[in-house]
Amino acid sequence: MAYLNANFASGTIAAGGLAIGGTTLNLTAGQGARFPTITGSDFTHLVIQNTTGTTFEIVKVTAHAAAADSMTIVRAQEGTAAAAWLQNDIVGLRGTAGVLATLEGTQVLKNKDVEVVRADVASAGTCNIGAAATMHVRITGTTTINSFGTGTPGKVRFLEFQSALTLAMASTYLPSLETQVSVGAGDRAVAIADAAGTFYIHSYQRKNGHAINGGASALPFRQGILQAPTTFLDFGLLNGAGGQAWIKNGDFSTTAFIALFAAGYDTVGGIDYFSKSNSVGGGIDIQVASSGTSYIYAELTSTTGTAVTFGYSTLKPIYQFGGTISVTSGQHTYDIRAGIMYVGTGAATTRVNRVFIGECDAAGAGATVIRQYAIGDRYVGSETAIPAAGTATTFTHGLGTDPKFYQCECKLVCQTGEFSYVTGDVIDANQGASTGGINGQPLVTAYDRASGFFGYDDIIQVRTRGTPGTINTLTAANWRFVPIVYRGW
Repeated sequence: MAYLNANFASGTIAAGGLAIGGTTLNLTAGQGARFPTITGSDFTHLVIQNTTGTTFEIVKVTAHAAAADSMTIVRAQEGTAAAAWLQNDIVGLRGTAGVLATLEGTQVLKNKDVEVVRADVASAGTCNIGAAATMHVRITGTTTINSFGTGTPGKVRFLEFQSALTLAMASTYLPSLETQVSVGAGDRAVAIADAAGTFYIHSYQRKNGHAINGGASALPFRQGILQAPTTFLDFGLLNGAGGQAWIKNGDFSTTAFIALFAAGYDTVGGIDYFSKSNSVGGGIDIQVASSGTSYIYAELTSTTGTAVTFGYSTLKPIYQFGGTISVTSGQHTYDIRAGIMYVGTGAATTRVNRVFIGECDAAGAGATVIRQYAIGDRYVGSETAIPAAGTATTFTHGLGTDPKFYQCECKLVCQTGEFSYVTGDVIDANQGASTGGINGQPLVTAYDRASGFFGYDDIIQVRTRGTPGTINTLTAANWRFVPIVYRGW
């Protein structure tokens, strides 16, 4: 129920007047468009007076079609008496004392966004918040919500969740393309109906102040290898046996294989599991495909233990920010924002605790090339001569397939002293460094997903020690660079 208003809405009674018992008010032709459309439980109050200003009546309008010159009314409102009205008597939409008093209580002033009450809406697959009569809605219950229903485009609802539940609607209707949100009791959100009338979560605030499902912080490392032998993937003794390629995992008897598995978020923060391989002298044989590329993973089969097993997939894993998760059988998809690894089953997906640790190419039932991924998702190259301007130097980085987050660094190591630098001195030469360190064009670092990490351009300028403000160009032959790349997801 809402009181509707309109500026400067006034008119006169049409021929025939209005009898004392009449409930249809007819206005002079063309004047009905000045008054608001009244449907449902909405209403407005009008004041009728004679031309001499000596008699008054307040009526309540309960129905008025758009621009119609007639409207349905309830007579004698706010202590006034019904009167017999004549043609040309005056009708006006004014703020009456009774209406204003009512608005201070529980009514809604439509189009002014004034609401002072809260409505409870039970959680459900489709939780129809748009049907609530107020902007402030408390969601009760614990049922998973797949949709907030529909409403007039632009309609706003301020939500408060009474209990913990899950929002599992399409990612386009959740903040930052999350695939789901684990709601905590007391969390709050703002939902707005889009142009199609579908409610989406515009903003979300946890009661405890933690971030919603993590997010894209700087190089978040939640999924990868924490510790392993220097060579933890190698050709095994059974290579080529049984029509399959076999590789031998590194000897874990002296250096344990420890991996970090992301497993989503709860109302407090990220859920992460550490695993530690069984100490096995001589390693563990892993069977992979007899041809093509196998993507090798470690799997934590029980979250209450620390032992891992190993397996492979012939499908390159996908890393993405929310969105639709592939149901293709055997396809692994890591949702970076949700912090969850999924694998397709053909018709659906299932969550798994798996971390990809390397790749193996095989042909003729024998492993031919092994690429193990970088420990700690950090690649540090060797000292390398600075290439000529515009020339790329490529490195095998071991950071896995198609990383979405990466950070490149470069250090310059002095080989022959110049400008007060001596052999062995190290300079951080990161792209975009401030003039307090490197000035101008440093050794540019970039990342190529297909081949690796490269640096180029031999024009490097630095501020010289002991001579503030002086800028000198280094001699490329006197320095070598060390590439460093971090991957995070």
